[in-house]
Amino acid sequence: MVVGTATPRAIDIDFHHRVRQVSVDLGITSTLFPDTDCPAPQVACSAAVNGGAPELSDALLDKVAVYVRTLAVPARSAWDTSDVQQGKRLFTDIGCAGCHIPSL
Repeated sequence: MVVGTATPRAIDIDFHHRVRQVSVDLGITSTLFPDTDCPAPQVACSAAVNGGAPELSDALLDKVAVYVRTLAVPARSAWDTSDVQQGKRLFTDIGCAGCHIPSL
């Protein structure tokens, strides 16, 4: 059971995380993340044209959440190559597996 209204934000427990990804990965602002995340070394990021404040309205943000939630994980390919196996070890060694479950 989910408490709240029947909006994508209310039923998507990962909504906040997904919006943060949009903010950090794409530099798009929203009411949840109104500031562009541009670390000092990213000069081009800081100089980029701002699309408004916020760039994504709450209504559009709800639509983005629905879209992102319906994206499938890409099919695993070349899983037995040495590069992929090295990446798998690195994923575990640096702690990614602590939050991102490698398999269920």
